[in-house]
Amino acid sequence: MSAGTPQKPTILVVEDNVINRELLLEYLSGPYNVLWAANGLDALELIESNLRTIKLVLLDIVMPGFNGFDVLEEMNSQGWIEYIPVVIVSSEGAETVRNEAYLHNVMDYIVKPFSPEEVLACVRRILL
Repeated sequence: MSAGTPQKPTILVVEDNVINRELLLEYLSGPYNVLWAANGLDALELIESNLRTIKLVLLDIVMPGFNGFDVLEEMNSQGWIEYIPVVIVSSEGAETVRNEAYLHNVMDYIVKPFSPEEVLACVRRILL
Protein backbone atom coordinates (compact mmCIF):
# COMPACT_ATOMS: atom_id res chain seq x y z
CA MET A 1 0.00 0.00 0.00
CA SER A 2 1.41 3.37 -0.96
CA ALA A 3 1.54 6.25 1.47
CA GLY A 4 -1.21 8.11 -0.40
CA THR A 5 -3.68 5.20 -0.50
CA PRO A 6 -6.39 5.54 2.13
CA GLN A 7 -6.82 2.50 4.35
CA LYS A 8 -10.19 0.74 4.38
CA PRO A 9 -12.13 1.11 7.63
CA THR A 10 -12.41 -2.04 9.75
CA ILE A 11 -15.82 -3.34 10.77
CA LEU A 12 -16.47 -6.07 13.34
CA VAL A 13 -19.46 -8.31 12.59
CA VAL A 14 -20.77 -10.16 15.67
CA GLU A 15 -23.27 -12.78 14.56
CA ASP A 16 -23.80 -16.38 15.70
CA ASN A 17 -25.98 -17.38 12.71
CA VAL A 18 -23.66 -18.58 9.95
CA ILE A 19 -25.97 -17.55 7.08
CA ASN A 20 -26.50 -14.01 8.39
CA ARG A 21 -22.78 -13.66 9.18
CA GLU A 22 -21.80 -14.80 5.67
CA LEU A 23 -24.28 -12.36 4.11
CA LEU A 24 -22.87 -9.45 6.12
CA LEU A 25 -19.30 -10.45 5.27
CA GLU A 26 -20.22 -10.65 1.58
CA TYR A 27 -21.87 -7.20 1.61
CA LEU A 28 -19.04 -5.50 3.48
CA SER A 29 -15.81 -7.21 2.43
CA GLY A 30 -15.25 -5.14 -0.73
CA PRO A 31 -15.19 -1.61 0.64
CA TYR A 32 -14.20 -2.53 4.21
CA ASN A 33 -11.84 -4.74 6.18
CA VAL A 34 -14.09 -7.11 8.09
CA LEU A 35 -13.41 -9.03 11.29
CA TRP A 36 -16.02 -11.36 12.71
CA ALA A 37 -16.97 -13.09 15.92
CA ALA A 38 -19.61 -15.75 16.49
CA ASN A 39 -20.29 -14.78 20.12
CA GLY A 40 -20.05 -11.92 22.57
CA LEU A 41 -16.93 -13.04 24.40
CA ASP A 42 -14.93 -13.41 21.19
CA ALA A 43 -16.23 -10.02 20.11
CA LEU A 44 -14.94 -8.33 23.26
CA GLU A 45 -11.52 -9.95 22.81
CA LEU A 46 -11.37 -8.69 19.21
CA ILE A 47 -12.46 -5.20 20.25
CA GLU A 48 -9.88 -5.02 23.02
CA SER A 49 -7.06 -6.22 20.75
CA ASN A 50 -8.11 -3.92 17.86
CA LEU A 51 -9.22 -0.78 19.70
CA ARG A 52 -7.37 1.51 17.30
CA THR A 53 -8.54 -0.14 14.10
CA ILE A 54 -12.22 -1.11 14.56
CA LYS A 55 -14.38 1.76 13.33
CA LEU A 56 -17.81 0.11 13.67
CA VAL A 57 -19.42 -2.95 15.27
CA LEU A 58 -22.46 -4.69 13.76
CA LEU A 59 -23.86 -6.60 16.72
CA ASP A 60 -26.54 -9.25 17.05
CA ILE A 61 -28.55 -9.21 20.28
CA VAL A 62 -29.69 -12.82 20.56
CA MET A 63 -26.65 -15.08 20.98
CA PRO A 64 -26.02 -17.97 23.34
CA GLY A 65 -24.06 -17.18 26.48
CA PHE A 66 -22.72 -13.65 26.32
CA ASN A 67 -25.39 -11.80 24.30
CA GLY A 68 -25.43 -8.43 22.56
CA PHE A 69 -26.58 -6.53 25.64
CA ASP A 70 -23.71 -8.07 27.61
CA VAL A 71 -21.31 -6.79 24.94
CA LEU A 72 -22.90 -3.34 25.06
CA GLU A 73 -22.65 -3.20 28.85
CA GLU A 74 -18.94 -4.02 28.70
CA MET A 75 -18.32 -1.54 25.88
CA ASN A 76 -20.07 1.16 27.90
CA SER A 77 -18.23 0.32 31.13
CA GLN A 78 -14.85 0.39 29.33
CA GLY A 79 -15.72 3.63 27.50
CA TRP A 80 -15.20 1.96 24.10
CA ILE A 81 -18.71 2.88 22.94
CA GLU A 82 -17.62 6.52 22.91
CA TYR A 83 -15.32 5.99 19.91
CA ILE A 84 -16.50 2.69 18.41
CA PRO A 85 -20.09 3.07 17.17
CA VAL A 86 -22.40 0.06 17.34
CA VAL A 87 -25.29 -0.87 15.06
CA ILE A 88 -27.60 -3.65 16.20
CA VAL A 89 -28.54 -6.19 13.52
CA SER A 90 -31.16 -8.44 15.11
CA SER A 91 -34.30 -10.42 14.43
CA GLU A 92 -35.61 -9.00 17.70
CA GLY A 93 -37.67 -6.05 16.50
CA ALA A 94 -39.83 -5.38 19.57
CA GLU A 95 -39.96 -1.72 20.52
CA THR A 96 -38.89 -2.47 24.11
CA VAL A 97 -35.74 -4.23 22.90
CA ARG A 98 -34.94 -1.44 20.43
CA ASN A 99 -35.40 1.16 23.17
CA GLU A 100 -33.13 -0.83 25.49
CA ALA A 101 -30.48 -0.92 22.76
CA TYR A 102 -30.66 2.86 22.30
CA LEU A 103 -30.31 3.28 26.09
CA HIS A 104 -27.03 1.36 25.68
CA ASN A 105 -25.82 4.07 23.26
CA VAL A 106 -26.16 2.25 19.93
CA MET A 107 -26.11 4.37 16.77
CA ASP A 108 -28.77 2.46 14.83
CA TYR A 109 -30.87 -0.71 14.76
CA ILE A 110 -31.44 -2.90 11.71
CA VAL A 111 -34.11 -5.61 11.92
CA LYS A 112 -33.54 -8.93 10.15
CA PRO A 113 -34.14 -9.85 7.43
CA PHE A 114 -31.98 -7.04 6.07
CA SER A 115 -31.10 -5.98 2.53
CA PRO A 116 -27.57 -5.23 1.31
CA GLU A 117 -28.67 -1.67 0.52
CA GLU A 118 -29.99 -1.10 4.04
CA VAL A 119 -26.81 -2.38 5.68
CA LEU A 120 -24.44 -0.50 3.36
CA ALA A 121 -26.39 2.77 3.64
CA CYS A 122 -26.30 2.57 7.44
CA VAL A 123 -22.57 1.75 7.51
CA ARG A 124 -21.70 4.55 5.06
CA ARG A 125 -23.74 7.08 7.06
CA ILE A 126 -21.97 6.24 10.30
CA LEU A 127 -18.46 6.01 8.86
CA LEU A 128 -18.61 9.36 7.01
